[in-house]
This record gives sequence, structure tokens and C-alpha cells, in this order.
Amino acid sequence: MFTEIVHSTHNGDNTLMSMKDMGPFLKLVVNDVIKEETDRMMEQGLEPKVINGMISKVARIYFQDRLDSEAGLI
Repeated sequence: MFTEIVHSTHNGDNTLMSMKDMGPFLKLVVNDVIKEETDRMMEQGLEPKVINGMISKVARIYFQDRLDSEAGLI
């Protein structure tokens, strides 16, 4: 999803990515996970609203690490 934001928002220039792009990134990630895992969530009795926060937490860490990596900070 990071690459999708880079291409759709910044014409492929990952150096233009910033924290401002986190919201759209998180939305894409959450929607994709829900779409791909709805059947498993239903089997486990989990509602999407319950796990959205957990998905966002993991995705937020990834996004920040990826920005740092792209900037050469790590």
C-alpha cells in the first residue's frame, strides 16, 4: 500500500512521502485486510471495528519505519 500511495499521490517519487500520507495509507491497509480476511474474522466471531485499531497500530509502525528507511535514517 505504501507503493500505491507513492504512485497515486506522488507520481512514483517516494521522496515526497510524508506523515501527511499516513491517513490514506492506513485506510487502504485496513480496507484491504478486512476485504481479504472477512471470512476468517467471521469464523472467529470478530467484527471489523474491533480489529481496526490493531491493524492501524501495526500499519502505523510500518509506515513510520518505511519513511525513515526511505530517508536513510535507518
